[in-house]
Amino acid sequence: MLSMCLESSLQIITIITALDEQDLLETFLPFDLEALHTSATNIIVASVVLPEPANGFASGLQKAFAAFDRFSTSGNLIAQAEQAELRQLQQLAQQFVEAEAAGPPPAGPAETIITGYSCETPSGLVPTRIDHGLRMPISGGDFTDEFLNAGFSTAQIMDMVNSINRDQNDWISEEVIDRVF
Repeated sequence: MLSMCLESSLQIITIITALDEQDLLETFLPFDLEALHTSATNIIVASVVLPEPANGFASGLQKAFAAFDRFSTSGNLIAQAEQAELRQLQQLAQQFVEAEAAGPPPAGPAETIITGYSCETPSGLVPTRIDHGLRMPISGGDFTDEFLNAGFSTAQIMDMVNSINRDQNDWISEEVIDRVF
């Protein structure tokens, strides 16, 4: 699936490059920017997800940035903003890859793991390892106990539900009813 997505992204970039070479890029501008941004994002994310991305992806990303340069030099502010976002995403992806290659940082005092016995602190708490990682996605898309214990108390969830002003959302119901009937 990922391979197919990346091939599609490269194909989109190739099409946009061909449009640029034929001076037809401005004709398809709104579609081009969206597709170009999505394709470049896919390639940047693939550089993190895939262990060794193919060299074709790097050249595709260079072509995408060249097209963004073309849009930007013609004064397109949206293209300039999107290109800046992509550069920042690329920089973050590179930092992530470098951090992963370096390995995990050494355990600090708060992350010391005690094995083989339990020791109690003066306050009666048992020291444990602190996990600063991200939660794993819910498998199968079902609601499970892992999802329900995501860190929100029942009171917090109810406060959020009660804070939603349903009167402001009546137009949605009216619009749906008008279009359906």
